[in-house]
Amino acid sequence: MAATKSKTREGKVSQVIGAVVDVEFPPGDQPELFEALRVKISDG
Repeated sequence: MAATKSKTREGKVSQVIGAVVDVEFPPGDQPELFEALRVKISDG
């Protein structure tokens, strides 16, 4: 299967319950299912 490039989207983590992470994205800008999620953590 050929690799495909996907658009980078920015969302906001709204809650974490165990292994479940809820992320909010702007309306109409949700990523496709099964796309990887990368989270930047800042101290503060």
